[in-house]
Order: sequence, then C-alpha cells, then structure tokens
Amino acid sequence: MLPPRARLWLFPAAAALILHIHSGNSLSDPPSPSGVQNLTPSTFDDAILHSHTPALVEFYAPWCGHCQTLAPVWAELAARFAFAADRVSIAAVDADAHRTLAARFAVRSFPTLKWFDGSGADAAVVDYAGARDLDSLAAFVTEKTGVAVAVPSSALPAKKEPAPAAAAASRVAVLDDRTFEHTVGGERHVLVAFTASWCGHCKALAPTWETLARDFSPEPAVVVAKVEVDGDAGGGGAGGKATAARYAITSYPTLKYFAPNSSEAAPYVGSRSLPDLMRFVNEHAGTHRAPGGGLDHVAGTIARLDRAVAAYYLAQRRPAADDDDRGRALAALAALAQDDPSSLSPTYYYRRVIAKLAADPDFARRELARLQALLDGAGAGKGKAAALAPEKRDQLTVRRNILRSFAEAEEKAEKAAAEKAAAEKAAAEKAAAEKAAAEKAAAEKAAAEKAAATEGGDGEKGKDEL
Repeated sequence: MLPPRARLWLFPAAAALILHIHSGNSLSDPPSPSGVQNLTPSTFDDAILHSHTPALVEFYAPWCGHCQTLAPVWAELAARFAFAADRVSIAAVDADAHRTLAARFAVRSFPTLKWFDGSGADAAVVDYAGARDLDSLAAFVTEKTGVAVAVPSSALPAKKEPAPAAAAASRVAVLDDRTFEHTVGGERHVLVAFTASWCGHCKALAPTWETLARDFSPEPAVVVAKVEVDGDAGGGGAGGKATAARYAITSYPTLKYFAPNSSEAAPYVGSRSLPDLMRFVNEHAGTHRAPGGGLDHVAGTIARLDRAVAAYYLAQRRPAADDDDRGRALAALAALAQDDPSSLSPTYYYRRVIAKLAADPDFARRELARLQALLDGAGAGKGKAAALAPEKRDQLTVRRNILRSFAEAEEKAEKAAAEKAAAEKAAAEKAAAEKAAAEKAAAEKAAAEKAAATEGGDGEKGKDEL
C-alpha cells in the first residue's frame, strides 16, 4: 500500500478521505516511492533530532489546497536528493493527524516548511520562507548542505503558474454528506455555512466567507467550511442534503458552529459582516485574529504576568525602593513565568524579557521600537520585512504585544510615580501655606490683643489724673 503522501500526490481528489482513514504511518511503513520520510510523534525525534542529518520537513494537512499543490513538488524534491540520504532528509508530517507534534514546532498554517540543521537534540530550526517551486527548494537544500543535484525547470507540469493560483483561490473547506463527519466532531472549531447554488444571499455572503477562511487559515484549530446542499462537492454524486436534513436546515444561508469533539450545532445569530464573524470565531476558538489575517494587539499576552510586570515597575518607582526591593520584584515576576518550559510559548518570551531587564532596564522599550518598525515595514512592503512569512509575522506580533505590555506598565508606573510626587508636593505646599496662614493669623491676633491691652491701660491712667 502506498504511504499517505504518495496517495495525496496520485489521488488528490480523494486525498482528504484516504488520509483521514490511513493517518497512522511510521518509519516502518513501506517506503515512499519518492523517498519522502513520513514522520509521526513516535519517529520524529529519532529521524530528525537524533540522526544528526540535516532535514527539510513539511508540516501539511490533507485538506489543504496548497499542500495538494506542493505534494508532487515535494515528492520530486525527495527523489532528487535520495542519492544523498545520509547527508540530507526530505520529510513530511501530517500535522492534522499529529497536532501535538505540529504544536511543538509552532505550526499554525499549512504547508509550513522547517529546516533542521542536524546538530542534535538542540538543533536550530529555521522556517523556510522562499518560493515553493522545485528549483527554489532544491537551491535552498544545496545552499544548506552543499549537496548539488541537477533540477531541470521543466521537470514538473505542476510548476505552471495557473495551478498555484487555483489552489490559492479558496481556503474554505467544502464538505458534503461523505466528508462532513471527517471534519466536524474532531479537535477543531468548525463554522459551517449551509448554502444553495441558486441562493442570492449565499452568493452575497461568498466573498466574506472566503475572506474569513483566509484570515483564519493560520489557525490549525479553526475550519471555515461550507456545505452546498444541492451541490456535488466531491464529484461523485454526493451533495449535502442528508446533512442539511440532519440539522433541520430550511433556509439559506444558515450558519452553524461546531465546538471541538462535538457534533452538536450551535446557531450563529449575529450579522454576516466580517468583523462580527471574526469576533464570533475568536471568542469561541480562543484565537486573536484580526482582519487581514494578522494577530490583534493582545495576542500572546498573559494577564497574570502583565499584573506581575506592573507590580515590578511600581516597585522600581517607589521613592524608598532599593536594589533588594527591585530584585525581589523581578524574582517574583520570573517565578511566575516558569510554568511553561516550551521555547515556543509566549511565557518563554516573558522570561527572556525579564532576564534582559536585569542587566538592561531599557531593553523592553528599545526592542519594542525595533519590532514595531519591522512590522510596519512589512505592512508597507519595504525591504526585508516585506518577505516575512505569516508564521514569522505572527511570532513578531506576539513578541511586540508582550514588549508593549512591559512598556505600557513602565509608562503607567512612571505616570503614577509622577502623579504621586505631584500630589505630595501639592499637599506639602498646601500644608505650608496653611501653616503660614495660621501663623500669620496668630500673629495678627496677638498684635490686636496687645494693642487692645495697651489702649485699655492708657484709659485707666487718664482717670487717675483727673
């Protein structure tokens, strides 16, 4: 039996269903005819991290159009480098079937290509952000390893320009009666639009639905799907009538949300505008996507750590604070950030910033300015920043958000300290003024009493003389 990636190449129309049924491949499976190593959580470390052999690994999902387009390219790439299997590996991971492995390497969109340098358990991992044609991929491997192969540009018909464009046209998962249960009821959040080909409102919704799917495509735990009830999504005569009947769909479009591990439908009752749909998905899936597919301003921040950051800066700004006070505040902050050992987690970056602050109090502000400039340049399409891969952009945005938490906490602490100093100064000035006024009043009273006493004495003396 052919392994999953070969089946994905040879039978793209049936790939999603076949891969769903046969996802338990390992290195003991029959070898791929292309030479691609199909990895699982149980085989990954031995094959990639402990082999001391550099590797280019694709994390893919069977239902992903881009992955299906890349499949024959990846197979050919592995075949070209098969003669040098002791010097470089071309491998693949079904990230949909092995989500814990994908999460371990921060895979958020498909396909994600990562280079492992073969240095062992602490191997450096680099995201591949170049073009996905055979020439570019082969050149990348050659640059990294020195292993050269001849790669004719005409080797693959799949390299024709229209094919990638067609694959990129839609990120909506098209479901029917046969494939619905393979998507709904798993570990992902699924928002489904039940549509009909003749429905004008469905056609009006279509561009928004496509944009919604594209904006959430970096989130592997979110699926934006549609069931065209009178359609033939699979090409074999299966529409969505049975599924629509099961969920009592009587009007179109009808939007239903399915939570992970549940086939119970929850109705979507909000407006069909993109901001409202994005807000709904973010609230239910715990994501932080913004229009355009980027992350919002709070993605990656952790409330309890932000409170500790605020306490740290307040401790720094106390007039009587000494180095011991500041050290204790920094240690308390660092202790809170130790519960997640993963170097890919936001908590890890909090720890990095905390460590930098111990030696460089201005690190957060300076690094924030640098990352913001890089992200702004990417948005404007300037220089190197314009080439940021989506995963890298997300990573930088999370770091920017965390650094902003530090910078804002420092700014608030400075403002609070300044307001407190101003209030104390005003109170002192008021007390001094009141004291001066009281002293003046007392002096005036004493003078008046003295004057009155003197005047009274003179009167008595006048009487005696008469």
